Amino acid sequence: RRSSLVWPFFRRLSARASFSPSQHYYSRNNHPSLDNQNSSGLSPPANSFPPRTHYCGEVTESDVGKDVILHGWVHSIRSLSQSLIFLVLRDGYGTVQIILSTDDNSTLPSEDYAAAKSISMESVVTVQGKVQARPLDQVTSSNTGAIEISASKFTILNRARPLPFATQQTQLPAEEVRLRHRYLDLRRPAIQLALRQRSEVCAGIRESLRGLRFVEIETPTLFRPTAESGAREFLVPSSFHPGSFYSLVQSPQQYKQLLMAGGLDRYYQLARCYRDEAGRADRQLEFTQVDLELSFGGAREVQEVVETLLSKIWATLLLPPLSLPLPRMAYRDALLRFGSDKPDLRYSLELVHLLGDPDRTRTRESHAVALPLPVGANDIIKDVLPAIQLAPDAQLEIVSITKSDDGQIKWRRRSKNNHPSLSSFFGGAKD
Repeated sequence: RRSSLVWPFFRRLSARASFSPSQHYYSRNNHPSLDNQNSSGLSPPANSFPPRTHYCGEVTESDVGKDVILHGWVHSIRSLSQSLIFLVLRDGYGTVQIILSTDDNSTLPSEDYAAAKSISMESVVTVQGKVQARPLDQVTSSNTGAIEISASKFTILNRARPLPFATQQTQLPAEEVRLRHRYLDLRRPAIQLALRQRSEVCAGIRESLRGLRFVEIETPTLFRPTAESGAREFLVPSSFHPGSFYSLVQSPQQYKQLLMAGGLDRYYQLARCYRDEAGRADRQLEFTQVDLELSFGGAREVQEVVETLLSKIWATLLLPPLSLPLPRMAYRDALLRFGSDKPDLRYSLELVHLLGDPDRTRTRESHAVALPLPVGANDIIKDVLPAIQLAPDAQLEIVSITKSDDGQIKWRRRSKNNHPSLSSFFGGAKD
């Protein structure tokens, strides 16, 4: 009977077939964990192999002298002689060095060593062996740099064919190539780290909100199209109702309002949202957002919930701890000081109001607002300032201001505009 599950790095094996060791697969005859099944007359399961005892990146000096079983991918291989091979084995938690030798003290079968000599990069293997300490002059700074595994058995689970690119190369191929061979791209350490960190962040979010008595509720993705003016929705045709469509929700707004009215006063979910619109730096056609809603709470309570959530995420990512409560800024102050309701406080570039009353910017009187830039900020002048959106009747002036040794202030226009109010402010002084 054929196995119904097909894993990417296992071949389909017949549950009734017995393979010879030269084929480098475990069978009922050489698998110690199947002895009881054999004696009872039961067929061994397909794709059977010994369970691992450690992950590659978690073998430490405290394990010296222990027998271990490791599974992973061949990360690199060095054949130093006809009787000695150094192999680095990798899994999702790190790497470890494997020694394969055929000297008199080695218990590695000759057929296993022959298989290791012909192994290709990224092949999936199982290694059994004993942990031993490295010589002091060979210790490295990695997590497993103080130990190595002396292999007593080496089994190939799946031999890799020639690869379009190496997962450890620093110069990455084109994105089209990486997406075409996505299974290889996912093995890169940067991708592995990002996915695992995202998983940890999601777990931290759930733990934090559960402590604040929020209830995680999954709302439907298919919904009736809404008439609100906003992002365009994806439409999904119905095969049971020809001519009718569902829409993929752009956010679970109506669902959470229903939950609040239904008495579930604290709700959240990691919601999938879909928007049929052009992508942005922080948004794609589909994205995940932390969606939450609470009843009987004011602005201060909502801010405290979000601060607690952010503090948990920072701690999960091992970032410097946040100082709570976070700084607050009034909407009016943000616009007057930075000209934006989401200012970047890492930069000390604040607006200076030269002419007119800042609280009366909507009147018809003249106003002048300056953005002081440090000397040498040519990149900002060249790239950022032209992108500033002005009101229809506003003008943009770029002015260089210098102070001479005798205290006289001089200014020079760097733009072609000639705004009379600005000239009167500087008193007509020019260099």
